[in-house]
Amino acid sequence: MVVFTGIHVGVYDVDPALVFEAATRPELLSRWTIGEFENVRVKSGAQFARGSRFLADEVLAEGASEMDHLYEVIKYEPARAFAVRCIDGPHFVGELQLQARDGQTQISWIRSAAPSRLFDRVMCVVLYAKTRRDTHQHAEREVGKLVASSKGLRKPEASDRGPND
Repeated sequence: MVVFTGIHVGVYDVDPALVFEAATRPELLSRWTIGEFENVRVKSGAQFARGSRFLADEVLAEGASEMDHLYEVIKYEPARAFAVRCIDGPHFVGELQLQARDGQTQISWIRSAAPSRLFDRVMCVVLYAKTRRDTHQHAEREVGKLVASSKGLRKPEASDRGPND
């Protein structure tokens, strides 16, 4: 199986809690699917936690085998890390790692995916370099979107935090 991995690491002037909040909004789940999916829907409760699951269909789904791919949250550490993987469907793992550094945040975005359709598998061999470059560019774009979304959120006030924060 051919697997492509895209990685982007950068330091940004944004609060890690806000990046985490922007990354884990259920209405923006499509950023955690392979990119060729639609009809993304949460299977468990509206609030994410480790073990939460959601479903997604391939954009050009023609049958049941291309629908209802099941994803699971495998890491949920507020303001530090969030990761999902596809547990029923094509290989996919996406992970966001956040680390506060001198008033800024180091953001690491890692995506590992295998093509989901036969045509894509054939094209992987032909377009390996382009797909690899595009995967890295996609990771960088998603981090940019997260930073922009995070800056639109308010920073949690001390009174909003629990005793363990």
